[in-house]
Amino acid sequence: MEGINLQLSWPIPKWEGNNSNKLAGFFVYGAKESLADADCKDCPHQFKRVGDLHIDVKSIDPKQGITYEAPLEKGFRYYYKVSCYTDNGIEGEFSKVVTIDY
Repeated sequence: MEGINLQLSWPIPKWEGNNSNKLAGFFVYGAKESLADADCKDCPHQFKRVGDLHIDVKSIDPKQGITYEAPLEKGFRYYYKVSCYTDNGIEGEFSKVVTIDY
């Protein structure tokens, strides 16, 4: 049996950086646990970087936003969060965590 893909989408934030601190991309972090073990909603999760979406701000349409697809397996609870990073390696704050059961 084949799984499905989850599509995560978010807007490109208005960027206040200067020429030496340009928005360069987004990191996507994910964690998963068996639905059988998913009773604790406040327990910490072991997030791993699962995506690095490099962008060229000059050539991307900010109205279109960013999309990331993640494969899902049945029987798991998935957690995802995103952060942006600059061309000089500074990582921004994490987004809110998105959770989905499949």
